[in-house]
Amino acid sequence: MSEYIEDWTCLAGRTICIRRSGRTVRVGLVETVTPAGDMLWLRHEGIEPRALFQKASGDTAWIVPDGPLDYPPIDHVYLS
Repeated sequence: MSEYIEDWTCLAGRTICIRRSGRTVRVGLVETVTPAGDMLWLRHEGIEPRALFQKASGDTAWIVPDGPLDYPPIDHVYLS
């Protein structure tokens, strides 16, 4: 099971899952974190652009465990 991380200052270089309102919104590698640990950037991955996430917006960070991923599927992908 993934682990919730309150202190974002330790996340640079880690693969994490960002959740908002209990739903997974993005999984990726943390590129950088603000010194206060209140915002972080996930690096560009495939077609996903570099993205900023903030605690003030209700974003939560969860460490992605090694091995099979156990986070819920992203539910906002639409195929045309």
